[in-house]
Amino acid sequence: MSVAGASVVGVMDSTRRASARHHLSVLGWRVRELRERAGLTQEDLAHRAGLHRAVVGFIERGERDIGVTILWPLAEGLGVSVADLFRPDKPGNSNGSDLYPT
Repeated sequence: MSVAGASVVGVMDSTRRASARHHLSVLGWRVRELRERAGLTQEDLAHRAGLHRAVVGFIERGERDIGVTILWPLAEGLGVSVADLFRPDKPGNSNGSDLYPT
């Protein structure tokens, strides 16, 4: 592959990583919002979801990539559906893009 081609691949990988970090931050922000709304501490949520408190902190800070094996118990611990973890609350924000911090 040429040097120019390698640069394009590097930029694409960098863009994907930045996008993934943003999505993890959005999910973390939403989990924290729902947890605080429910009046739970991170420790309370961790206990309800069967997770370690540190894992809840990692998720809320967008530092942990999680899969369905964590999403389901996390949602159950919050008393919401998995879909609610990704659903914005404010009217007019159908995709949530301007609802969450970057």
